[in-house]
Amino acid sequence: MLRVEIHLQKQLVKIHNGVRKFQTQLIDVKPTPELIERLKEIMTEVEISINNLKEEERREDMQTGDHGL
Repeated sequence: MLRVEIHLQKQLVKIHNGVRKFQTQLIDVKPTPELIERLKEIMTEVEISINNLKEEERREDMQTGDHGL
């Protein structure tokens, strides 16, 4: 159980860092094609991290018998 919590915490940190990176990229910049591409990459990384976190939570719920009811 503790390992799962640590893993989930790491996923949350990864998501947080991705969002911060995204925010930093948006400050006082001109939208170039390169910047737009980089922002898309960051958004994709954050989306993947969020989906991984959701999947981990679903697996944990299935193992503990908590189905959100």
